[in-house]
Amino acid sequence: MILMIQFVVLLLLNIGGANLCSLELRNNIEALQETNSKQIESMVRCTMEEEIGDIKQKITKYETFINDRLKMDLQQVLLDRDQVYQDISDYLELRNNIEALQETNSKQIESMVNLGQEFFARAKIPDTSKVVVNVGLDFYFEFSLDEALVFIEQKEQLLNKKAEILTNKSMMIKSQIKMMLHMIHELMEISENN
Repeated sequence: MILMIQFVVLLLLNIGGANLCSLELRNNIEALQETNSKQIESMVRCTMEEEIGDIKQKITKYETFINDRLKMDLQQVLLDRDQVYQDISDYLELRNNIEALQETNSKQIESMVNLGQEFFARAKIPDTSKVVVNVGLDFYFEFSLDEALVFIEQKEQLLNKKAEILTNKSMMIKSQIKMMLHMIHELMEISENN
């Protein structure tokens, strides 16, 4: 556009009547500049509106990602970690019961057994030298009391490592959420400033 204005100026000057055309030329140049500045202003306004629209789309996209993906992932990781903690608690209770059996040296015991849904029944255990332990994936194995204690110790170490991994994973997801929220905040500031 500027080249076109320069071309028009040179053309008018070369045609002759520079003084006569000079006033007319100035008026034409001013009119062109005013038209150009309005067009440029309009283009900038449109570009800014498009950018604000893009920013609002990005904000919506980030919020959706946080709510649909990151928060759901965090919730699942925390549920998995809670289950690991429950398993650790169950193995700790089993260890305490086995140690109590070893201390009392009783050959048989009577107990109340939870059948499920908080229904209990009396049970008589004639031989307390062996216990059946859930080794995982609903597989049960019969151990002597000493073997069960060794297995429980190893299982607790494994579960503690798993709980630590899940805790680290939850912290990573929380940091991703914070980072995304910070990005949204910055994008909102940009859109408000424009």
